[in-house]
Amino acid sequence: MRKFLSNFLIVLLFVVPGLIFWQRQNLYDWWTLRSYTPPAEVVSLADKTTMTDNARKIFYVAKPQVQSQKDNFRQACQSAEKTIVLGCYKTIGGIYVYAVDDQRLNGIQEVTAAHEMLHAAYDRLSKKERVRIDDLTAKAFSTVTDERIRKNIDSYRERDATVVPNELHSILGTEVAVLSPELETYYAQYFASRASVVKLSQQYEAEFSKREAKVEQYDNQIKALKVEIDNLKNTLDSQDAKISAQKATMDSYLSNKSFAEYNALVPSFNVLVKSFNANVSSLKAKIEQYNSIVQARNAIVTEEQELLQAIDTRIPNTK
Repeated sequence: MRKFLSNFLIVLLFVVPGLIFWQRQNLYDWWTLRSYTPPAEVVSLADKTTMTDNARKIFYVAKPQVQSQKDNFRQACQSAEKTIVLGCYKTIGGIYVYAVDDQRLNGIQEVTAAHEMLHAAYDRLSKKERVRIDDLTAKAFSTVTDERIRKNIDSYRERDATVVPNELHSILGTEVAVLSPELETYYAQYFASRASVVKLSQQYEAEFSKREAKVEQYDNQIKALKVEIDNLKNTLDSQDAKISAQKATMDSYLSNKSFAEYNALVPSFNVLVKSFNANVSSLKAKIEQYNSIVQARNAIVTEEQELLQAIDTRIPNTK
């Protein structure tokens, strides 16, 4: 019996540490969450992005905080990035999400939360699984045609190419609607409906893209109108010169009492004046149209600036 107990204890000495090492992540999660109750706003972020139980655990272990003050957010998410940052994940420090209060951008906090949760999930992947997923996301990115997403990834690559796989893992999972079956299966462990997350992303991105498209449309109209206005002005200058020249000729005929010659020029002179007046009216209408479009364009630009201001957490440039 003593020998059995001795052998059993020896086995425990080897097995228990091995089990603890093998289950270290689960043990850490349990220890972290044992007395943690997520705030209602954090639960709402998980609900609206359809996070699975596995994803919620990863999310809650990071003890997410929603920051409404830009200074506090910048302190939590210190970044050298030149682009706008709306969230961050720190291996030690957790997840932070900036609270965007512009109702036109509903969904942006949820997508940011899902994005940061995927960073935390990527952190947990085994080396073998990470290699597999990196290969899948790289192939998926090669088929992405959305210029905004491509420019976003390119900006990461320019700053630090080593972070691209991690960023692709979060961006593709939350912003790209169609992925390979392998990636869809992979992301299903984190979202009950990944399509719902992508829809939120498309929803707030549309607030920017539709305004950009409208400004471009207005710019094209303004450009075309300017050409028409300039052409009309040139036509009016030419007509004015002809009218002045013909009037001088007619005045000369009157002075010389050459009434027949004078009367012969009256019809063509009246045609010139009538055409001139019509072009003046047309020019006035086009200038009014031009000014109206400029005003409408500037109103859209103001809206764009408001939206950018609502999400811009960068330190203001005081220069």
